[in-house]
Amino acid sequence: MYIDFDYESIENMEVLLDSRQCCFAMEPNEQFEYFQKPVMFNNALMVTVPGHDFFRCIIDNIFTDYTLCFFDRNKNFTVLKTTGPLRLIYIYIYMGYSYKEQLYLIPSEYVTPFNGNQIRSIMAGRANKELEDRLQQAYCVHSFLRESK
Repeated sequence: MYIDFDYESIENMEVLLDSRQCCFAMEPNEQFEYFQKPVMFNNALMVTVPGHDFFRCIIDNIFTDYTLCFFDRNKNFTVLKTTGPLRLIYIYIYMGYSYKEQLYLIPSEYVTPFNGNQIRSIMAGRANKELEDRLQQAYCVHSFLRESK
């Protein structure tokens, strides 16, 4: 299990992960739109059994496929494209169906209930009922601290 430091646990996640072999946290819908991707999950929360095929594919791809390894003036985009979620999504989109069905993309309402703007509003003390209601199903919250720098 890998979890970024900007994740906060609210509930025990065992029920979400029960008998799952490889899991990633989905991003809120706004992230799909922003990055214009058909699927959006992150590498801020990853759970896998040792030696899982998808993780082997990630490692092989990062060290052998340099097509996405172009650098951007924005350091965050360079990281997203080379070893971050945009790389994972690239691999996911182009991999075979049998690999995809092995993955559990945890719905965002459980693990990433807020987008970056919403979490900044909460941190600034501007929470509202809609944002508070999103916490009802959440097991953890991602703070997207890299975006606030």
